[in-house]
This record gives sequence, structure tokens and C-alpha cells, in this order.
Amino acid sequence: MILLNTLLLCTQLAGTTADITVSLSLEATVDGSEIVLADIASIEGENDKAVQMVGAFALGYAPSPGYSRVIQRWRVEQRLAGEFPALKLAFTGRTACRVWPRTADISAFELENAASEILARELGGKDVEYKLRGELSSEKVPAGRLSRRLEATLTQGVVNSSTVSVPVAIFIDEVKWRTVWVAFDVTVFHKMPVLLRPIPLGSKIKAGDLVLQRIPMEASSNVQALSAAMLVGATARRDLASHSQVLARDVVREKAVKEGETLALEIFNGRIRVKTKVMALADGYIGDVVTVQTLSNGKKLTVRVTQNGRVQLRLGTDQIH
Repeated sequence: MILLNTLLLCTQLAGTTADITVSLSLEATVDGSEIVLADIASIEGENDKAVQMVGAFALGYAPSPGYSRVIQRWRVEQRLAGEFPALKLAFTGRTACRVWPRTADISAFELENAASEILARELGGKDVEYKLRGELSSEKVPAGRLSRRLEATLTQGVVNSSTVSVPVAIFIDEVKWRTVWVAFDVTVFHKMPVLLRPIPLGSKIKAGDLVLQRIPMEASSNVQALSAAMLVGATARRDLASHSQVLARDVVREKAVKEGETLALEIFNGRIRVKTKVMALADGYIGDVVTVQTLSNGKKLTVRVTQNGRVQLRLGTDQIH
């Protein structure tokens, strides 16, 4: 915007002359990310447009919070003479000006709030708990001439419990100044079956032995948690304790479908139900997703095993290949 105004003023003043006096200050404090001459000097002249044009002349970057920058008068004289040859410029005041940034604080609360809002939005509908990981410090930033705002984003999906880092970008005058990473410990919960009673080695699990319980899904777990449908009829590989979750390694499951055998397929589309015969292209247990082939036209479908010799496809939920 400053550059555009300067260009417009240069056009308006083309072919004219004006007397301008620039008096450099000893020290100055600037708001934005860029220094203009009016920030560090008083500018006087009879032509208001010329005064405005010279005052808007950009002198480069403003220092970061905690730092300063020294601007030499001779450098300013040299640059202005080359930029505005039609103007009669006189320079007074100090030989150099030390520039400091005017600063503002983005509080730790503001950063955490911006990050937690996007996290809550992205995790909406899931059973999760999350809390800030470690300490979060406030950020000292340039005050800005116009505005300051925060913009948080979340690109990674959250499936299991893990540490999630949310980038929060700090914008000063609509220019990204810095990105702060805010970390959360996220715990994802699922309703999973646990045992109501001890199951001895070699015993089969019955439907009445199980109850659903809210279980945290750990990111570090490399073992498969089984649903109730997968567990009914399974045989314990070892003694299983009451109130424990049963994993794939804990039981022996009988295959419900075998590759090459003919299966009964039920297809659901809303209230419509269609039955047909298909051939299994892979072995599978109850609850597994397997590929089958229709006997009528050889079309391959992805279906879910529901019982011995039976599979199911719900259109809009299961995928058709």
C-alpha cells in the first residue's frame, strides 16, 4: 500500500519542484514490519503531496522485538536524491537514528485458545480428551500498524491417542510473522468389549461374557483390539482376567469363511435388501472385511463377514471395487 501511494504521488508531482526539509531524529519507535521515513524524521515543506511522498519512502525492515537498527543520515540522503531528483531536499537533525520496534504481547492463553479451537473443530464427533503438553510462553511481536491476528491449522488426522502439534501462525498487518507450535496430549476413546468374568485357557467366549467399556486407544499399540462380534466363539489362548480387554493375540478364532467357498451375501441399500451368492477370494474371520466375487457376472465386492458362510454389504458404508 505504501509503495502504491508513492507511485501515485510521483506521477502527480512529475515535472514539479518543491523544497523539503528532512530532520532526522536521534531515536524512533516504529509499529509495523517496515520503516518509512516519517517514522524516524520530521518532514516539512509547502507542498503537502511532496511531504507525504517523501514521508512514505520505505527504508527497509523494522528490527525484531528485542533488537534495534541504526539508520545513517547519509544513506537516507543518497537514496532520496536518487529516488526524487525533482525535489529540493535539505537534511538537518542527527547523523544517525536508532530504531526500536513498538511491541505487543500475544499471551500463552491466546495461543492455546487458537490451537484448541481448531483441534476441537477437527475432532468434533469423536470421543476425545486433550490437554496442553508442557509450558507455553507468551510471544513478543511487533505492534503492527493495522492489525494482529492468529490462524491455527491442523492437517494431521487423529486416530489413536498421541501428541498432536498445532501450528499457530501470527499475522502482523496481514503478513505472516512467525509460527508457534502448540502441542497437546490427545487421548482417543472407543467403546470396546471387556470380559465380565475370567475365561480359562481353552474356553470359548460367549456373548454374555462381554460388556462394552470406554477404552483409550494407544498410539503405541501394535496389537489388534477385537470387537464383540469377533470375540464370540473365540477360544482363549491363555487364562484371561475379568474386566480385561481381549486382543487378537489372546484368542484363537475359527475362520468363518474360506477362500473358494460359496457364501450367502446380503446387500442393504436403505430399506431394500437383496440376497445373492458369491465366492470368497480370501479367508476371513467374523468382523473381517474380505473380497468376494459374484457368481452371476464375476464382479468383485468388498464385504464384511457376519457369520459362518455369510457376508454383508451396506451400500454407502462399505466400499465396492
